[in-house]
Amino acid sequence: LTAMVGAVGAGMTAARARDSGLLTRLTLTPTAPWRVISAWVGSSAAVDFVQLLPALLVVVILAPTTPATGITLLLAVGAVLVVANSLGFAISALGGGPGEVLLDTVVLLSPLLFLGGLFTGVPATGWRATAAAVDPFAYAHAAFIAALGGSPSFAESAVVAAACLSAAAGLLLVALAAPLVLRRR
Repeated sequence: LTAMVGAVGAGMTAARARDSGLLTRLTLTPTAPWRVISAWVGSSAAVDFVQLLPALLVVVILAPTTPATGITLLLAVGAVLVVANSLGFAISALGGGPGEVLLDTVVLLSPLLFLGGLFTGVPATGWRATAAAVDPFAYAHAAFIAALGGSPSFAESAVVAAACLSAAAGLLLVALAAPLVLRRR
């Protein structure tokens, strides 16, 4: 849900903003494209986080979590929202209209969520374990498993490190994709 909310929401919003002419107007501002889109991604991720906060608080309050596990979960979800919103905006640069962006987003997220262990867990060895080690969604999955009292695939320290790296990578993706997102069609 966290990945879909972020990526689909950001991609669809950017596609609709392009269709309405808002992105064209944003290109006329005296601000660097990466700053415009970074602010948009940051605010989108913050709104998504606030919307998901009640569900996260239920997990933190009712599940057998420690304070460290709860903080790790909140940090992992925040980082995944930054990554997902960044992916959504980057995909919007490639797609035509909102429908195409939605399809492209789902096509990209499906294997990432599968490799992140959402459907089958993360195996201990093999190529899927290697893929999960670089998939930010695998770390969010591990944070949820830990918060719910299960045996996560990654330690809390690895989840925190991955959350920081994932958020930075998401913002780098925004900086690289911003000129494409804001280009005139």
